[in-house]
Amino acid sequence: MDAARRAVARYEAERPASAAMPLASCDLLSPVPRPGKILVGGRNYLRHLDELRKEGASRGEKIITPPMPHIFAKYHNSVTGHGKPIIYPKIVKQLDLEGELTAVIGKTAYYVEEKDAARLRSRLHQS
Repeated sequence: MDAARRAVARYEAERPASAAMPLASCDLLSPVPRPGKILVGGRNYLRHLDELRKEGASRGEKIITPPMPHIFAKYHNSVTGHGKPIIYPKIVKQLDLEGELTAVIGKTAYYVEEKDAARLRSRLHQS
């Protein structure tokens, strides 16, 4: 990670024209190809719940507002790059694609107060 930070710092300082490439010629990979842990929060905002209610109404489903977000895990192979195929089991009838906000935690921490969380974040990625 230190080598990557040094390379980015060198690029930002020098901005060599030879480093530029047209975006169309780039193969954009996942920013973190094999994350150690992916924790996901679902049903955590009202607009999403409203979407689920509209979709579920035609199937007779009743979607309630949970007292807390549903937290679940994803495997490392659920991460893919821009324009890459999304591979999922044939049994899946409806695939819900989302990617809103990802925080990569740069340090081990326990019982962190909200006001102290920003210092632990090594990078913030929004897609």
